[in-house]
Amino acid sequence: MVVRDPLPKKISHYTTLQGLQGIVQSGCLWASNASFLNDKAELQHALRASKGAIRKLSSEATFKQWQPTLKRVFADLEDGGLSDTYVACFCRSDDNLSQWRGYSVKTQGVSVTFGREELASRLKPEKAAFFEVRYSKHSTASKLSSALTSELRDIAQLDELLGSSSEDLRYKDLRQRVSALLPRFKHLGFRDEKEWRFAIQR
Repeated sequence: MVVRDPLPKKISHYTTLQGLQGIVQSGCLWASNASFLNDKAELQHALRASKGAIRKLSSEATFKQWQPTLKRVFADLEDGGLSDTYVACFCRSDDNLSQWRGYSVKTQGVSVTFGREELASRLKPEKAAFFEVRYSKHSTASKLSSALTSELRDIAQLDELLGSSSEDLRYKDLRQRVSALLPRFKHLGFRDEKEWRFAIQR
């Protein structure tokens, strides 16, 4: 039986000719704030799903204390507050019809392929996280709830080790963690993109 490497060896970045010119001239790849990705609906999809995640967590006695902070974080992001996360988007395939449609409708699109390990090495100083985007429609809230539960446990453990932190510190910590989670989810309708991302926290 052939076991597929869960991480792609090559990843392709789709852009326009103008975008390619910028990459070549600057020697850089630009990461976009998660609040201003090409498809604005994707962040809203995760934010809507988060309401279900908050309800689920709030029903558990262990996490009831987090309900006000969770609501504050999501309300802030939903009202247009900038995410603390910047992402660079890639695809496992260098010839993906869905990506060509996105970048070649009104102009000439290009696909630039990178070695994933080499790119990860260059982004190491930025502590960039590499992940596969999860596409779902009805299960996003459940997946987001599981991810949030893990993050809340981490904060709770830090509180236990370092002493209870202030509400503002909890808010800032949780906001950063939530900002990192939201770009990991997109609506099922975009599953043909087969997207992978590097994310950087600021």
